[in-house]
Amino acid sequence: MSDARILSRLAGLLCLAPTLAWAQPQVLPGMTGSDIDTLVSGTQAAFNVPGVAVGIVKDGKVIFSRGYGHRRASESATVDEMTRFAIGSNTKAFTTAALSILVHQNKLQWSDPVWQHMPEFALADPYLTRAFIVTDLLTHHSGMGQGAGDLMLFSRSRFTRSEVVNRLQYMPFTGGFREKYAYNNLLYVTAGKLVEDISHVSWEHFVQRNILDAAGMKACTTSPAKPKSGENRATGHSLDNGKAVPVAWEFLPAVAPAGGIECSLSGMESWVQMLLAHGVSNGHSVLAADQIDEMWAPHALLPLADSAHLTNTHFRAYGLGWFTEDFYGARRVWHTGTIQNMVSYVSFLPEKNVGIVILTNQDDHHATYTLA
Repeated sequence: MSDARILSRLAGLLCLAPTLAWAQPQVLPGMTGSDIDTLVSGTQAAFNVPGVAVGIVKDGKVIFSRGYGHRRASESATVDEMTRFAIGSNTKAFTTAALSILVHQNKLQWSDPVWQHMPEFALADPYLTRAFIVTDLLTHHSGMGQGAGDLMLFSRSRFTRSEVVNRLQYMPFTGGFREKYAYNNLLYVTAGKLVEDISHVSWEHFVQRNILDAAGMKACTTSPAKPKSGENRATGHSLDNGKAVPVAWEFLPAVAPAGGIECSLSGMESWVQMLLAHGVSNGHSVLAADQIDEMWAPHALLPLADSAHLTNTHFRAYGLGWFTEDFYGARRVWHTGTIQNMVSYVSFLPEKNVGIVILTNQDDHHATYTLA
């Protein structure tokens, strides 16, 4: 689809909101539940998205939570707030959160050389092997190329996490160390292995127990299995001649710390609530507030997006598992995720104490961005 056509569709969708919004209860200033319903319906039609889930958290409360459409195209089962979606790279924030727990427990420091905790860690350049610190695993500025090593993680891969880490030494560096941004899943898998080496339990167990369960994240798992009939679980879709076609679920064992979590809208809303509450969920501390600040702080500068002038954005950076930027004068922290032909989107305006979650079961990012 051309950029001009996409912009035309977006403009049309944004004009669908009713002009008498003041006459209805407002979810946020200038936006009613009906406005959101209309926008989602138009987005689904424009981009052929079978199922969508939208959640808004404000001042610690879920003020909007709704599922739309179907878990699988041409089937009757509908999406609700408990339908499980694959959240893809939004998982990265859970891996950095797991590391933050270990930092808070003084079991490592963000500035520690990786090899001190993982003796098998080796890169193609012996100097980099010694120089690589924990945050270098997390900021996409390693010097490896965009998506380096992804074929070890996807496309019916059966590599184990240990095998992936052992092959790091054969990955070429195509850029300068800590110089340019190039998105990398391989090093997040390595970060997950680091969690395992320090905690002496699997990444799946550590994150499930210490984050998902501790934060009360319902219908969320670090260990998704092959879907069963009747499960409240979304199916991913791709487009074939403009029609959404279901795609078979894939077992991807190695990729989990970079993109393996499946979660419901309700569960992701609990995640947002906990983060906006400085790490506290139901009176229980899940994450340390200073560690959330560290994860959301700029660690590596990024070039501005082409649309920066539309949002009055003057800087953009990557934190630890999160993008951060200024957005109409406010601070924004966000991330997206794509796996199993589904897309997730989580975005915060911390100063305004608001966050949103959007989950879709079709792999067109334009639909998710429209809603966000």
